This record gives sequence, C-alpha cells and structure tokens, in this order.
Amino acid sequence: MTKGQKDRLRSWCDNLLVTYRIDFFRGLVLSDTVNFLNTGDPDRIETAIESCRATSDLGFESDPKNYSELLRELREVAKEVPLSDTAQSAITYVFGGEWEEAIEALDKLRSERNEQN
Repeated sequence: MTKGQKDRLRSWCDNLLVTYRIDFFRGLVLSDTVNFLNTGDPDRIETAIESCRATSDLGFESDPKNYSELLRELREVAKEVPLSDTAQSAITYVFGGEWEEAIEALDKLRSERNEQN
C-alpha cells in the first residue's frame, strides 16, 4: 500500500467514527484493524482480537441502524485502497458486531500477513 492509500484508509476510519458515531467497542476494533493494515504491527491485530473477545464476553450488541451505510462506505474505500477479501470481511463483521466471526477473520488476516513476511 502506498503512503497515500494508507493515509486515505486512516482518514476513512477516523471519519466513520465521527460521522456514524460508532460505539466504543466497534470503534476500538476498527481502529486497531486499520492500524494493523497500515503498519503490519502484530500488536494491533492482537489487540483487535482481544477486544473482540472481551466485547463478546460482555454480551455487547451493536446498534445496527447504520450498518448498510457502513458497508457502502467500505465498498467505496475498497475502490481506492487495496483491501483483501479477508480484510473486508473482518471489517464487515466488526460493523455488524459479529464478534466471533470477526475474531476468525482477524486471525486469518494475521495469518495471511505472516505468510507474506
């Protein structure tokens, strides 16, 4: 990913948090996931996975009111930034508050990154 694409992805994430007033839990996981995609920092993906587990354990259910708009935003940014199918799936699950599925997709994303290195 180019620096411009990384900046675009970070900006997209920040704008979503504000525009759609994404709750703390989804925002935390989304931000850590985007940071991982931008930096490859394994601590970010670990934190995202652990946050999903903790959120699932708490029984937190996200508000689905903006789900379709969030998916539209994801499709748009994916036209500008190279996001793998796995990355898009992980983000989609986070948007929906589907924590177990998000954990699986984030773990797969981590494995894919490890194979690349």
